[in-house]
Amino acid sequence: MLHLDFSDFSLVQQLAQPELSGCPRATITETAALVFSQFCEATHCFREHIDLTVTADVADYDLVSPHPDTLVVGVQMVQLNNSLQLPGNYIADAPGRITFTNGQSGNCRVTVLLKPMPTAQAAPADLLNRWAETISTGVKRRLMLMPEKPWSNPQMAGYYQDEYERDCLRIAADVRNQFSVSRTGRAEYSRSVYGV
Repeated sequence: MLHLDFSDFSLVQQLAQPELSGCPRATITETAALVFSQFCEATHCFREHIDLTVTADVADYDLVSPHPDTLVVGVQMVQLNNSLQLPGNYIADAPGRITFTNGQSGNCRVTVLLKPMPTAQAAPADLLNRWAETISTGVKRRLMLMPEKPWSNPQMAGYYQDEYERDCLRIAADVRNQFSVSRTGRAEYSRSVYGV
């Protein structure tokens, strides 16, 4: 899985603008980038594969995002020589780093969780298009909490806060269950994104 098509935040800006009267477009776009970054970390929706060649004499490897302006925030799955590795065979105790503990060698595929930097100018188009409504809700929530602005509205911000958090839980559950219709519950948040 490799996200090749990136888009700016104009769709989110268009969805949020009508309820943020007087708010500059640039402010909405900057806030959309920040909210999308937080959304990716909360839902684990932005995933990519990183291929490594592992040798027995080197235990530590850096996990570098395949996209500019994105950060690795965790490890979702590790396969070594096409065999699924369980935590314990590897340790991912810091973003962007993985340590192999079993002394094996071979080809490794690490599925990493990514998030755009809060200052990113673009994000994967498929993710933005799919969840633009939720991202715009998060943007409205954040901007309406700004004091003494023409678009300030703390009461509506509270409403959007609840809606945004509910959507994030639902989306995280969908992502965790791989969009299966036989979902049996909410997303589990007790597990660290570092795989430990």
